[in-house]
Amino acid sequence: MDAKCPECSNIAFLDENITTVVCDHCGFKSTYDEYIEIMKEIAITLAYDYVPNNPL
Repeated sequence: MDAKCPECSNIAFLDENITTVVCDHCGFKSTYDEYIEIMKEIAITLAYDYVPNNPL
């Protein structure tokens, strides 16, 4: 299964047991749980940056 690498944005790979995410391009490696937390932080940051600072 494919995943997005949080470090280089290339395709990373999720193993069959859904335990490890590895990117062959940059060498990123983490457990699936750590990967989910990293991607959650990225999503929160993107959402925060998207919301304008100006009140309506």
